[in-house]
Amino acid sequence: METQADQETADQTMEAFAAEVAHWREVRSLSKRALARKMGFDPSYVSHMEAGRHKPTEEFARLADEILNAGKAIWRRWLDY
Repeated sequence: METQADQETADQTMEAFAAEVAHWREVRSLSKRALARKMGFDPSYVSHMEAGRHKPTEEFARLADEILNAGKAIWRRWLDY
């Protein structure tokens, strides 16, 4: 059974992942729509993921890290899950 502390940790991990993606997306001057297009994802998925409404998939994390040239920073955040 998940405790409140477990949920808070999961929420913090999600926020950290979303912030990492947003950071690198902004560093690379890409809109959410442009990133989604490059990744082959629906733009709403990128938006929902950055807002913490969807848990990112492994594929999303790998592609985001590669396309944003984040040096595995995004991938490491995903592994924290």
